[in-house]
Amino acid sequence: MSLRDDFTKKTKERIAQRAGYRCSKPDCRIPTRGAASSDTGTINFGVAAHITAASPGGPRYDPTLTEDQRKSQENGIWLCCNHAKLVDSDENLFSVDKLLDWKMSAERESFLAVTGSIPKPTVASLVDDEEVQHAFDVLLNCSKFDLCAFQQIPGWPTYPINLNLSMPDGNSTKVFTVCELASGMELFDQIV
Repeated sequence: MSLRDDFTKKTKERIAQRAGYRCSKPDCRIPTRGAASSDTGTINFGVAAHITAASPGGPRYDPTLTEDQRKSQENGIWLCCNHAKLVDSDENLFSVDKLLDWKMSAERESFLAVTGSIPKPTVASLVDDEEVQHAFDVLLNCSKFDLCAFQQIPGWPTYPINLNLSMPDGNSTKVFTVCELASGMELFDQIV
């Protein structure tokens, strides 16, 4: 009998795949696997973390689970290295229920992304604070992804770069600042 009920390689891969190789923490969702700078290598900084600990004394250990249940896909959640460490550092804050919610949400998001079913929110559809927060979370996560990709480009600049937003309007293009983003979104909603 082993001291830890660790996941098999196949189980780890399945947990990662179901989360779309993105951290399952809702306000993170960063990609955890991608191309390395070499022509053939890959980078992985994701972890198949146990929801209930793999051994006695670990975070959220459940003695009622069997060895097979502890090392099953159902007991795993895909997280980036930072959040895998975080959830094991404060088991009271990061409960089994919370981690299961994260896992379910990440897998649903992964499914919707693959099937092209993610609804695109419009300003008019953002009627309550929860929906507004979700829209901003999606925007923030997309921005983080783009920034991570941009930072991987050789020659990443060490000076600030001004980003301009523009919107074609007939034969001309209107350029506006980030401060004008809200009015641009309202205009877009009206056009749609």
